[in-house]
Amino acid sequence: MGEAEGKISDLQLAEEELKQHPNAKPPRSAKITTYTTICLFSFIANVNGSNFTVAIVPLTKHFHVGNNRATWLTGFNVLMFGLGNVIWVPLMRVLGKRPVYLVALIVFVAANAWSTRATSFGSLLGGRMIAGFGASAADATVPSAVADMFFLDQRGHCMMFFHFALSSGIFLGPLINAYV
Repeated sequence: MGEAEGKISDLQLAEEELKQHPNAKPPRSAKITTYTTICLFSFIANVNGSNFTVAIVPLTKHFHVGNNRATWLTGFNVLMFGLGNVIWVPLMRVLGKRPVYLVALIVFVAANAWSTRATSFGSLLGGRMIAGFGASAADATVPSAVADMFFLDQRGHCMMFFHFALSSGIFLGPLINAYV
């Protein structure tokens, strides 16, 4: 039994060593470019979540729905933004981060393209819900990506940029969307 405990301890030490020293093969510039892309995805995903908050009145007139129903476009988008991580996070653990980010981006872009062509409120709502689902991969999975790319002493600095992108998207989103 003592020998088995020693093997478990060695395994735990090896895992801890991997956590402390991520894969150093990609050059630093590639890591920064990849991380900047992830932060940009997070920013755009959060801007996208608020894009109909400033257009409730025009939407009610265009689709002949009430104010309450028009707010569903934002509410269900945000709901799917939260629920989507139930799917994306386990998929990232199984398939890896890169393929899941790429699929999520494709879903996000396709759903937003669908939303631009929506001719009914139901179609627009469906597009917004799927866009929220695709956008959700840009949120909860980022700390794991940071842990894979950067050393322990760099992670706090990197997470600062993620949180800046996240909060900028939330607060600047309505301003950007009102202008557009």
